[in-house]
Amino acid sequence: MKPMKPAEFLESTHALLADRVRLAIMATLAAAAEPMDFSALLDALSLTKGNLSAHCQKLEDAGLLEIRKEFVDRKPR
Repeated sequence: MKPMKPAEFLESTHALLADRVRLAIMATLAAAAEPMDFSALLDALSLTKGNLSAHCQKLEDAGLLEIRKEFVDRKPR
């Protein structure tokens, strides 16, 4: 069997993870000791709010992560 290139391996694992931003989101979350809030993930990845939100929504739609929305001290988190 011919060895796979990294991009081919990722595509065979899950097509959404072939995108470097989505892979970075999943790697950052996997390395975290506890769930991360949106702001912490935003700072860790240096993305725009819209970009991070769109990628997270795609990952949630695929069942790869869960987004929980809650209020802490009357502020959304």
